[in-house]
Amino acid sequence: MKWQGAALANLLTKDIDELILLYADQSKGSIMRAKQRYKKKLGEVMERLPNGEGEKDELDRLAEAFKEAGINLTRDDLAKADRAGFHVGYIRNADGEIEYTKPLPHVDFGKKAGESTLSVEPVKAAIIRPSRARGVVRDHKVLFVFSDAQIGYRRIDDELVPIHDEQSIDAALQLAKHLNPDFVVDCADTTDFAELSRHPVDSDHFQHTLQPSLQRTHDLFAEFTAVTPNAERRVTVASNHVKRLTDYVLRNAPALYNVKQVGEKHAALSYPGLLRLDQIGWEYIDGYPAAEFEYKEDLAFIHGTFAVSGGSTAAKLSKVNNDRNIVQGHKHSIESHYQTTRRGKQFGAFVVGALCRTDGVVPSYWSSVGENQPVHRHENWQNGVMVIYDYGDGKYQFDQVPIHNGVIHYQGRTFGGTQSH
Repeated sequence: MKWQGAALANLLTKDIDELILLYADQSKGSIMRAKQRYKKKLGEVMERLPNGEGEKDELDRLAEAFKEAGINLTRDDLAKADRAGFHVGYIRNADGEIEYTKPLPHVDFGKKAGESTLSVEPVKAAIIRPSRARGVVRDHKVLFVFSDAQIGYRRIDDELVPIHDEQSIDAALQLAKHLNPDFVVDCADTTDFAELSRHPVDSDHFQHTLQPSLQRTHDLFAEFTAVTPNAERRVTVASNHVKRLTDYVLRNAPALYNVKQVGEKHAALSYPGLLRLDQIGWEYIDGYPAAEFEYKEDLAFIHGTFAVSGGSTAAKLSKVNNDRNIVQGHKHSIESHYQTTRRGKQFGAFVVGALCRTDGVVPSYWSSVGENQPVHRHENWQNGVMVIYDYGDGKYQFDQVPIHNGVIHYQGRTFGGTQSH
């Protein structure tokens, strides 16, 4: 096939999956090879071009690059293409996510290399009004677990559209209040940080959404503190999305990395520092992917790195944790896998459901935008939380609790909306 005109513009601007649908007569391999070939030629030229000159807009500058590279692609061809982003190619990273291997420097023509555009300030401290629940005398411990709220917003026509699921969050808070747990554990990716991602996103919706995302994350942690006044500990761990903040600082302002305000425990531009976690009763365990909260020798919580298709993430997690119970988030699914050792001990591996939206609004490999609106396509994800009962001596009860359309049914009660009953 001859890649020219609009077809060449599509080759250079669309994702592989879109191209396969558009050009069904071409194999995936041939499309990828052509994409790599043209991108390499273009990339070499783009890196030599100066940033925006006078009134030349992005399309003019790109057209110049194509011409110099000997690629027959005009400004009109570019204007017809739906430019989601210009990328040399992609791979799947260790997290199973799409990672573009070499973004071309057009992403922000007005930005000099290494210049930081991070604009953020500490969140406004929430006023915590603890529930009146009294401590419960019981012969066991109760652990409440949630994960992957992916808090963030799309800014569409000056309106902030949440990518987290407020209804699921509300149901989770109601259940936590009812259970009055002894421990609250967040398996992380609480904030999405799409604006700081090194992965190309599906639109410009995430510009200037960092501050409200941080504020909502702080408020979420504060809300869990308020409804669990008798908890011994509340713990959240580092994760791949949370790590985006650290990575961004190191890439763009390394001199500010780990700089602390006088008297403060956490760095000013760190996740726990910006969220003021210490002030609202939360502990943060840093160091993804190694970070874990070890509740006991036989039970630990991590964010996780495994995201295996076919519902086998828990099985893989179990193989590398064959001497303890292990709980992770990351996959946005509800999974469990049990094993019994040769000595007769039983251990389980679990994946906690998510508190983010599952209808295509969260930026992901499958997300897309049409007419400036996210295309609604349900991911193979599940909303849910987890409740663990610790009866001592290694005796646990692990309850996976799904959330359907913002409602939880658990132990004969319903939690969701504005009331539990």
